[in-house]
Amino acid sequence: MGEKVGDPVHCIKSKIKANRPIVRDESVDKVKKTQSINAKELDLGIYDEASWHAKYKDSAYVYVGELPYDLTEGDLLAVFSQYGEVVDVNLVRDKGTGRSKRFAFVAYEDQRSTNLAVDNINGAKVLGRIIKVEHCGKYLKREEEDEETKQKKREAPWCLQSFSEKGVYSWRFLQIFSR
Repeated sequence: MGEKVGDPVHCIKSKIKANRPIVRDESVDKVKKTQSINAKELDLGIYDEASWHAKYKDSAYVYVGELPYDLTEGDLLAVFSQYGEVVDVNLVRDKGTGRSKRFAFVAYEDQRSTNLAVDNINGAKVLGRIIKVEHCGKYLKREEEDEETKQKKREAPWCLQSFSEKGVYSWRFLQIFSR
């Protein structure tokens, strides 16, 4: 019996022959599960307090992951403002290079907009990548600090004392902090 092109067995064998591993993408699986839950709730007529979204009713923030490196804060604002008024966009960046770490936190003025964003943008393709949008239960916005405050925190004498009092320091720890 010969395998036909397009046959699942043929596809799997051709991937193995081409030395391409078959990889399951967990983020795509999560997106499909979320979409499945949303569809079931819609079919059953479940709204508001009975929905799985109710668990996050006290947070107006959503986590956005798997972002392309090229995406900017303005791009995120344009995408997420379709579902409500965005009041904060925190695209997390590497301190040294300034390059995006490929995730962000977006806050809406109205918490109900987070439900719309999670339901509609989660799994969307943005610049060739499937992004992940999830509720964020306990996100605290970091306040900006001036350089003087940052320097004081770095030079705080309690850093070494608190570890040495507990007896958990190591030789390597002392080498790092004695510079």
